[in-house]
Amino acid sequence: MSSGAETILLTGQARLPGAGEGPSGVLTITVQVEPRHWTVVAADCTLPTDVERAFIRRHLVGRSLLEPPDAVIEALTRHYQASNKRPVLAAVRDLFRNASLAAAGDAAGPG
Repeated sequence: MSSGAETILLTGQARLPGAGEGPSGVLTITVQVEPRHWTVVAADCTLPTDVERAFIRRHLVGRSLLEPPDAVIEALTRHYQASNKRPVLAAVRDLFRNASLAAAGDAAGPG
């Protein structure tokens, strides 16, 4: 994993069904990306088990967040059959959307 000195940290979030307000009611996917190609070098999320977190990590690490999320969404739709599938897909979409916005802002130069 990269030291973080030359990387960007991004998140994608979605509300968990039936959860209350506050941080415990939100699924967060956090990634570290290298800024040249916006490729994910590390990923984690707030899913409850190591197996789920590793599963999400395998589908994100190595992918560029500047490409459409279709391949990731399709793979997760097909293979992630847990009860919280909808929030996972929403958080992944949010992550890609946030990366696109961040990259566009980065390309605009200093503010």
